[in-house]
Amino acid sequence: YKYGKDLKMWQWGRMHKVIFKHPFSGHSSLIDKYIDIGPFDIGGDGTTIFNTEYPFYNSINNIPQFSHKEYENTVGPVMRYIFDFAEPNTIYLILNTGESGNVFSRHYRDMANMWLTGKYIKIRTDESSVVKNNDLLEIDPK
Repeated sequence: YKYGKDLKMWQWGRMHKVIFKHPFSGHSSLIDKYIDIGPFDIGGDGTTIFNTEYPFYNSINNIPQFSHKEYENTVGPVMRYIFDFAEPNTIYLILNTGESGNVFSRHYRDMANMWLTGKYIKIRTDESSVVKNNDLLEIDPK
């Protein structure tokens, strides 16, 4: 009765979790609280549309990259996107955590909840939209 006697409480998401671990994760539980994103209950497995995988091997606890809990998600989509050929200048996409790898950035984890709930952001790729938003980084070789 690892998950209790009440079968209603035997939910896949309660067992199957995802933690987006930073490359430096696993060395300090105090730092991990700030650099890791999650844990989140998550559905799916390797045979579903929401493809998420957990390892079949036992956790190797002395190597942080191979340390995991039972059924903890370790593989899944980093990005999902929808490209509609009827709207060639529009892309709907989402990253699993955020756009930035900098843990101090507001964009480090700002997409995680949208990714978990199947939401997307809309991006216009036509020249006038890109110029209007003026979010371009220009590199001057001089």
